[in-house]
Amino acid sequence: MRVFPVWPHDSDVRLLGLRAEGAFLGALVNPWYSKRIDVYRDGQYVNTLLGDRVVRKTEAGATVVLGPEWAGRPADAG
Repeated sequence: MRVFPVWPHDSDVRLLGLRAEGAFLGALVNPWYSKRIDVYRDGQYVNTLLGDRVVRKTEAGATVVLGPEWAGRPADAG
């Protein structure tokens, strides 16, 4: 899944209420050029992902924040 594929790499983006019909598995293209991605769920660090395309299971009602590992905890992670 490419979300805003032409978004400037030095600008943050926020997605709210992203939904798809039929509950499908999708891969997110890593916008940070293969850097590690830190994952926060409801304000808590969960894990770090690595790869050009990453997959992360989500739960209904959870707030998931992804950010480049080298940037530290995102301000809106909770």
